[in-house]
Amino acid sequence: MSQQRNPVRPHPDFGTLRAPRPHERTAPAITREAPWFAHNASTVPLSPDGPPFGPTRFLLGANVPWVHYGLDVGSSPWRPEGGLHAHAEDAALLRQVFQRLRADGVQNARFFVLADGRAGVRFDAEGTPEGLDGAVFPDLEVVLEAARAAGLGLVLVLLDTGWSAPPTTVDGHPIRGHGATLRDPAKRAALLERVLRPLLIRFGDHPAVVAWEVLAMADLCVAGLDPAPAARRSVSGLLRRWTGVEPSSVESTSQPGREEMRNFLGEALSLVRRHTRALGTASVSRWSSLGLVRGLGMDVYAVGWPADESELRLAVSDLRLDRPLLLTSFPGAHPHKSIKTLLDGARCSGYGGAFVWSVLRHDAASGYDGQVPQWVRNHHGHLHRRDVPAVEPAAPARTDTPSETPASTPLVLQR
Repeated sequence: MSQQRNPVRPHPDFGTLRAPRPHERTAPAITREAPWFAHNASTVPLSPDGPPFGPTRFLLGANVPWVHYGLDVGSSPWRPEGGLHAHAEDAALLRQVFQRLRADGVQNARFFVLADGRAGVRFDAEGTPEGLDGAVFPDLEVVLEAARAAGLGLVLVLLDTGWSAPPTTVDGHPIRGHGATLRDPAKRAALLERVLRPLLIRFGDHPAVVAWEVLAMADLCVAGLDPAPAARRSVSGLLRRWTGVEPSSVESTSQPGREEMRNFLGEALSLVRRHTRALGTASVSRWSSLGLVRGLGMDVYAVGWPADESELRLAVSDLRLDRPLLLTSFPGAHPHKSIKTLLDGARCSGYGGAFVWSVLRHDAASGYDGQVPQWVRNHHGHLHRRDVPAVEPAAPARTDTPSETPASTPLVLQR
């Protein structure tokens, strides 16, 4: 396994906005209404059994995935004291971002919780999850209270593609390589019962949680699906840019097969339905992978930014989905298209919502600027609006944990 550097890196100031690109300087001040929107989307009724948003009530969101990748929630070798609750400057930055989004008219954000498993989860010597460490709940409480105070709804991504990526080390500490917890029945049961269920029980009724995204880009964690070379390069690049750690390969021998992945997603979504009032979903990287998640009872479908952008010119209605489709991460710094153009395209194609990537400038595709509030003003009549309750003073963060994950249990990293 390769040796890598400490993943904690300085973060750029949220208030520093990049200079406009040439195509943005010449863009008109007012975004036009998409001329073919009525043809593709407005005739699609909202399902009474589905979420309160869709093509005719577009859900606008922004990715605020982390302050420091994988280290915001839970203890780690680099932050044994915990993540956000133990680092006031990071928590203040998150609150500032959430308040800025709400002022801009963006009512939803997407945040990664356990990421690739480098913090927050205790494993035994065989790689079986033993439970959450004592910092997870207070750290996630910081995120949720910041969202509640700002009036934002959150899509919480429990695990990402790095969870099942091949193992490597950072400063001598192992990370990733947890594909067996999705493939092996005993380890999968431990992940569900000792890690995911306690999280869902603890925060299942929190008013800031709009949806639980069980796994991001689930198709890229599946052995044998043979994604296109462009998709493989894309996810390898994402892992490299997000974490500063070079992935040897996205696929490994421990990755689950298609049916094993469907079993995990189905059981996890069942926990979401049983223990929370929020929506349940899992995202895939491209349209052709939606078959992996069909028939699992998802409340909303979700797809990432495709390696082949020609997908975005197709009508979502042609997929014959029974629930809306969200675009989870369109680039805020596209080389040829502005944020407003990409949002117009998503609405025109019939997506139920879209999340810009990413407010905190995590990689070359990240971007966020004044185009977003301008687009909100131009399209306010077609946007989904949350019923935001009056904000009351927050109660002290609870640090109690379920019996499976006692707060007094120290973090143990097995090598």
